[in-house]
Amino acid sequence: MLYPLQQQQTLEVVESDILLPQLKEPVLPPTITRHVNRPLVPDVPESTNPKVESKTYRTYWDKVIDKSFSAEQFYQLEKYTDFINITDINDIKKSLDSMIQVTSLKDDIKTEKIGNNINIEKVNKLIQEYIDDLPQDNEIGLCIAGNSGKPAGGLSNDYMTIKKLLNTTPPQGQEENILSDWFNLDKLIKGNKTTQQLINKLFEKTIQRKWGLKIIEISSKDIDTIQEIQYKTDTEKTEAYFLVYAVKTIYRNKNNVHLLFTFAPNTQMNKYLSGSMSRTKDLSIKEDINGLNLYIKGLIAALIATILCAIKKNIKILILPYLGCGINAYENHKRYLTKNFVKFLDIASNIIFNILTDQNVSLNIIICTGRSRA
Repeated sequence: MLYPLQQQQTLEVVESDILLPQLKEPVLPPTITRHVNRPLVPDVPESTNPKVESKTYRTYWDKVIDKSFSAEQFYQLEKYTDFINITDINDIKKSLDSMIQVTSLKDDIKTEKIGNNINIEKVNKLIQEYIDDLPQDNEIGLCIAGNSGKPAGGLSNDYMTIKKLLNTTPPQGQEENILSDWFNLDKLIKGNKTTQQLINKLFEKTIQRKWGLKIIEISSKDIDTIQEIQYKTDTEKTEAYFLVYAVKTIYRNKNNVHLLFTFAPNTQMNKYLSGSMSRTKDLSIKEDINGLNLYIKGLIAALIATILCAIKKNIKILILPYLGCGINAYENHKRYLTKNFVKFLDIASNIIFNILTDQNVSLNIIICTGRSRA
């Protein structure tokens, strides 16, 4: 049973209240350099280091593939009953219905502060840089603003391969940005065939065809998905966004990273009607205030799902982009969503606090700013 949040003391959360920690850059010996997705290696003067083909890259990819696991689905409340006291997703939906009542883009969202076991910090730093600075001893969760119609979004030609981006710049949505780094596509751009095989092997083992449109071919307009959700309907579907796919892997030299693929509502379309975004556009969400309220409910549902999954996976540090505030949202809603994102996160954490059976659960949520078009 959810305890009514209205009985708690109301505290308006404003941007200036958020702690902005000043993170120091890691101090490395002068002979050590860092490379994306590769171990730290010493610099050797070129004159004493004749050029020979290194096998480090191949060995490292073998390790990444070996230590990565297939995406595990977490849908609604089915896997959280060991640490929450409700089993019906409608209990959470009722809370959202009573709490989200925006009447104007000028409305100020008010949230209530309950407990201190879920800490939220905003850090003015890129996600990759922040992960580089973290220690190895804690489980790390990285939320990916996923494409519900196609794993890897613009990086994949279809469900079978990652694009051969030989002379092009990889797409720069948040999902594509992180996965380009994970797949190490700077090597693929150089046209290394062996690298292409390794990247596709990792893709196949982890997220290939784990979710997305059942028929991805460009000629199709079918809207059925592997996750058994039809997004492109007029039916309100907040419960559909209680969905996460978790992948345990190695990322940026950290062997304890969980990539959490989360899906905010999508209100946008591709250039073509057969595109994955066109076929997963939520038609129940209109470009008006009622649509904004529905969008916010779906967004908070996605945040709740992400936090619950992090708790289930014993994650201690959860890194979030501004989920749902970018390419998925209507243009005239983006500023409002971005301004109130931390407050939506507060609402999500308050709801979770009310349903936890163990009030001693702790989680640090880090909102990283920087290059993100989630």
